[in-house]
Amino acid sequence: WMELFSIRIQRTFQLVSTRLLIVFNPNVTTGYAARAMKSDRFAKFRLSSLNAENVVSKKIVIPGQVDYEWVKDKVENWCSPIQQADFNEGEGDFKWEDGLYRPNDLFRVKVLGMFPKVAEDVLIPYEWIEIANENWRKLQEDDFVPKKSCKIGVDVAGMGRDDSVLCLRYGNYVSEFEAHQSAGTADHMHVAGMITRYLDKKGAKAFIDTIGEGAGVLSRLQELGYQNVYSCKFSESARGLHDITGEYTFANMRAYLFWAVRDWLNPKNGFGAALPPCDKLMEEATETHWGFMSNGSIIIEKKEEIKKRIKRSPDWFDSLANTFFPWDYLAVSDEDILRNML
Repeated sequence: WMELFSIRIQRTFQLVSTRLLIVFNPNVTTGYAARAMKSDRFAKFRLSSLNAENVVSKKIVIPGQVDYEWVKDKVENWCSPIQQADFNEGEGDFKWEDGLYRPNDLFRVKVLGMFPKVAEDVLIPYEWIEIANENWRKLQEDDFVPKKSCKIGVDVAGMGRDDSVLCLRYGNYVSEFEAHQSAGTADHMHVAGMITRYLDKKGAKAFIDTIGEGAGVLSRLQELGYQNVYSCKFSESARGLHDITGEYTFANMRAYLFWAVRDWLNPKNGFGAALPPCDKLMEEATETHWGFMSNGSIIIEKKEEIKKRIKRSPDWFDSLANTFFPWDYLAVSDEDILRNML
């Protein structure tokens, strides 16, 4: 019935000055309301009962609002105490009184206003992106100036309606994404011009998806004399490459690069990843699934399957993944490779 309701909502949007407010507990990760949290058509806010005035004040300030005793009961019955060494913000862990706790799904939904834990095969949990966005906001407030050299990830659009996207990453900090809509034409010269604005900076490197239209952009940059541009092919082998733990192997370079983004964003690994808020990136990251091959290697679902769900190409996540291309294989361990790429 929610899908039928969403059709009626779309019809209502055709009216002049229509505004829609959706207030809900995120009980499930599917459906119109859940998709709205990833859509660039909506402004999003998440309210946690831990921050409610009645709870913070430990007295009734606002009649009818959730109160301290109710939350205290849920902490005791729906959460598990944990040690500082186990604290992981990406799991929804939180501080309460003098202790640290890990919530179950009921507490996540009813108290924290978070979605229940995603399926194990989702590449990037929603909360990891939220944490990276908050890290980025804090750096902006502090007028952060990156000292690392720029890694430029480039996903070049073909003849369709997709965007050509540049991701600008300086160590653990992504300053911005730049997009160009070429209106259905392969605009190699324009995209090459976008990239050259950054290539002359000290230590800058560009990693271009050269399966398809990106090959023309790479060739143009090489003609201009740039030697700090690299061909990044998702289909090439990832032989000898592993995840940050050294345990997992990968079906191809696409799987390796996507998993490198996952390792980077995982709060448990302590990189402090910082991403600018971007609804398209959020949707692409959280809609991508992974699995195991028969030989135990990790594989990412086909791009066509992702496109079916989000109705477009995942250009923004692809550009971010390209910045993790392991151009230097001389590092002594898999963790060193990832840290060198940062």
